[in-house]
Amino acid sequence: MNRFWPLLLLMCALSAQPSVKPPVIGAYGDSRGNIEIVTGVPGSFVLSDSGLTNATSFAFSSSGGFVKTPTELLVLDSSNEVTARFDAPAGPALFAFDPQGSPALAYYAGSLFHLANGGLQVVNWTGDAISIAMVSADLAAILVRSERELWTVTVSLSDGSVINQARLNDASLPALLLAGGDVLFTWHGNLMVRNAQGVQREIAAPFKPASFAPMGNGWVAVRELGGRLFGLRILPDTLELYQLPEVTQ
Repeated sequence: MNRFWPLLLLMCALSAQPSVKPPVIGAYGDSRGNIEIVTGVPGSFVLSDSGLTNATSFAFSSSGGFVKTPTELLVLDSSNEVTARFDAPAGPALFAFDPQGSPALAYYAGSLFHLANGGLQVVNWTGDAISIAMVSADLAAILVRSERELWTVTVSLSDGSVINQARLNDASLPALLLAGGDVLFTWHGNLMVRNAQGVQREIAAPFKPASFAPMGNGWVAVRELGGRLFGLRILPDTLELYQLPEVTQ
């Protein structure tokens, strides 16, 4: 009978282990405005309902998130719990995170806001923003459209002054500023990521992209014009594109 003890001890040890949870990839707003949590591995995704609804814009990092509804701006923590909410007018919004992934900047209704000391501070800058990013504790990068050209403008968060600006060559919309100075854009049917040194990674897009939104660490949600949703995985040397599941009911 002693020969059964090792097996019994092994079974007890396994039963005492916590259940293994699939890794969290990120979150996105579906076509109905519901925020869905994405877990699993690339190519095998599982959705779970966050309980957040009526989203018109969203952005997520590994440390927090933003959700814009027709009446409010919601700030979320890493568990997707609402930590702050602010009244906001109807319409879309742009968002950015600090280097640690915490919610930092928001842009809507033509104004740029800095999330600091538990409140939203208006930055004295206005313009036609396409995307925003946090450069440092006092600097923001803003992708703007001037006629048919795209420019990256660096703005001081303290007074809204323009520090410098540079034209983004060979790029078309949609476009998204990424953490670390990279920029995601479309060009001749491809999705392109270009770093500050001009080195590019690209992948063919078998559809016409309509919008980009950060959905997690190294992931961007790519909405097809009038259709499906994809997840773009941004790796150091390459890009990967996966169709994301969506709840249809």
